[in-house]
Amino acid sequence: MFILFTTMENIPISLSYLETLSTADLIELAEEYDLDIPEQLNRRFIIAELLEIADELNEESFDDFEENLEKIETIKDLPTTYNETQLDVVLRNPAWAYVYWDISVSDLQDVISGKGFSKLLLKINFWSSLTSDKIEDVCELTISEEDRAQYIFLPSGKSCFSIDLIAEFNSIEPKKLTTSRRVQIPSGAPVISLESLEKPITPILKLSGMQELLKSHYENHRQSFT
Repeated sequence: MFILFTTMENIPISLSYLETLSTADLIELAEEYDLDIPEQLNRRFIIAELLEIADELNEESFDDFEENLEKIETIKDLPTTYNETQLDVVLRNPAWAYVYWDISVSDLQDVISGKGFSKLLLKINFWSSLTSDKIEDVCELTISEEDRAQYIFLPSGKSCFSIDLIAEFNSIEPKKLTTSRRVQIPSGAPVISLESLEKPITPILKLSGMQELLKSHYENHRQSFT
């Protein structure tokens, strides 16, 4: 329910509030709403007039609100593609990265119809820093033409990485479709080994659950990228 507020004090107009006002204040408030109040009019009639105008204005406000609400377009489902060739990466934690990409229809068609097309892959480049000129290590992950996202497990001891979306061919050089920005891994990716699991860790890291995370990665992913 909409409530009309007085312009003097921003207080909602109600019978209980109007009864607290002096007759002079009631007349002044009535004048603010362009009500013509005859002299010597009983304050009860002034209050009744103010309550009536409040109801009318509230109804108008509600009608305007409903009209505007009808004009608001409902949010449609997001498109599955924006028809742009691009790739980005989000670091979930020092051991996992989430990569997502898109390939425009024209780029994908050019690749697939290219002579000797073999496959698409993600090329993970590891750098010593954000400004380094030399790639220290490389890992590759084959993807399908329909894939648009992938979790990537980061090898131990890495500090910075970027990811290329590559099309490989049997008869010509690979084609880089797009590349991500470089991403800094905080303090480098944790070393996942039996020795590292046996080392004591700080109370803060213990509370964070890092020890359990490293143990899980050691048990399930220590052979990754080998």
